[in-house]
Amino acid sequence: MTSTEIATTGDYKTSWSDQEIAMLRQVGIESAEPAELNLFFHICKRSGLDPFARQIYMIPRETDVKVRVEMENGNTRLETRRVVKQSIQTAIDGFRLIGMRAAAKAGVKVAHDPAVWAGEDGDWRQVFKGTPVAAQYVLRIADTPVATTVLFEEFAQFSGRGELTPMWKKSPCNQLSVRAEAACWRKAFPADFAGIELEGSDDPTVIDSDGTPVPRAERGGRGGSTIRDRAREATVVEGDITEPGKTTEQKQLSDGSRKKWQDRLNQLLVGADVTTPEQQLLVVGGLVGRTGLNSPADVDDVELQDAVTTLNKATKAGTVQQVVTDIINAADSAAAESEGTQTK
Repeated sequence: MTSTEIATTGDYKTSWSDQEIAMLRQVGIESAEPAELNLFFHICKRSGLDPFARQIYMIPRETDVKVRVEMENGNTRLETRRVVKQSIQTAIDGFRLIGMRAAAKAGVKVAHDPAVWAGEDGDWRQVFKGTPVAAQYVLRIADTPVATTVLFEEFAQFSGRGELTPMWKKSPCNQLSVRAEAACWRKAFPADFAGIELEGSDDPTVIDSDGTPVPRAERGGRGGSTIRDRAREATVVEGDITEPGKTTEQKQLSDGSRKKWQDRLNQLLVGADVTTPEQQLLVVGGLVGRTGLNSPADVDDVELQDAVTTLNKATKAGTVQQVVTDIINAADSAAAESEGTQTK
């Protein structure tokens, strides 16, 4: 029996069926390994959440893992390799479902107070315009209040350039109140939420194939070629490319084709929140290993296709923000080293 077939003991289902595997891959789990899918199955089963309703899902995260390799002299050593692992996260609707089930099991009623937000003045209000300093949420479990206050500065997520990520920029009040509500559910029913991570958590748990939680890798790095290699290695998706560093076949482009590739590059850059000309030059230069570009259009046809292919795969794998951050960190490090050398 393969890992993707249904294994049962009587009427007790223990793994995904082939049909369910195919459906999961359609909702964004293209690169998951069989062991990761099996772990996902058991977490879905334990929590009672439906991945096809997007109550719980897996997203790829780039992380470092230790691999034991054999040396030419017959000895072995541990090497660190950056790979894509799956992060299991739960939507706020999943939190609510788990919480309501726990309350029903305990025979208690649940009520909610309206979320409130405060600004620098410290006044709480139900309607807040702009970016709040804090949010407060109150659940009432059997008429007993369970309250949580969360601070914007502790939960807001930022890109590698120090800017708010799109969702936190667009809906800061909603994003903050969701964190407060999730914290209330966890506080009210801690046993039921053990191991359950809210979607968009700043430091989600990455699940290794053997079921071991692996902390998210620290970002950073130096050197354009290193960044490109890491980006490509981190975005390998089964069926797309077979070896790290290899992309689809590239060729010289006609004027019309080059324009389409250039338009796609601009679209990917904007989608990764790389919008200013300075940022775009920095990222494109890092992707192709060149400095001193005056315009993204200065890259040749092969470099253009290489940059688009890398960003495409990073976007598909969900690692594009980290790829961009790595490039920016590498450029900052190089600039700091250059400045230090000149001042000596």
